[in-house]
Amino acid sequence: MDGGSFIVERGVATKNMDNVNKGWDILKRNSQRIRDIVLDMLLFSRPRKPEYNPTDVNKICQDLFELLNENAKSRNIKIELDLDEQLQRVCIDPKGIYRCILNLVSNAIDACSKSGGIVKISTRCLNNKALEIKVSDNGSGISKENIKHIFDVFYTTKGSLGTGLGLPVTQKIIAEHRGKIDVTSRIRHGTTFTITIPKRHECG
Repeated sequence: MDGGSFIVERGVATKNMDNVNKGWDILKRNSQRIRDIVLDMLLFSRPRKPEYNPTDVNKICQDLFELLNENAKSRNIKIELDLDEQLQRVCIDPKGIYRCILNLVSNAIDACSKSGGIVKISTRCLNNKALEIKVSDNGSGISKENIKHIFDVFYTTKGSLGTGLGLPVTQKIIAEHRGKIDVTSRIRHGTTFTITIPKRHECG
């Protein structure tokens, strides 16, 4: 933030709009990162119950596709949707599940970033008893040693670029829905996260 504001101030002083735009872009990116960190800390630290509402999960996935697709394309990454057209509205906390899928897709994009790749988001209804959401990528994969710790608070393999909160927050939100999240991964082949949430007959 300090670096971005310095570049903006220098650009304004010299009437150099290229520097102003560069500094403003840095400020926006870091402001969003700070917002995400604070939100993850709040979600993880405070007890909460899901605010259940009838929700179109496919619409959440489509909204996230629109949000992240341009950034993914700029990094030579393709996001694919495989959404169950028969999936009806389900009783979930839409803000919480949005956050979960956002965390998983963002991680998947980062896993593919060095050489491009494919990130796939899919939804399924399991025998009308549970909702399944999968996020998979063909990126770098996670080692057997690291996969044991990915849901530990503040554990990250991204160095200074990671907070170590995204996956613990995701796991917490899924647990609040009485669901589960599983992960399978192979180094240099990719990773798949599978969320399973039991269906509720009534919201509220």
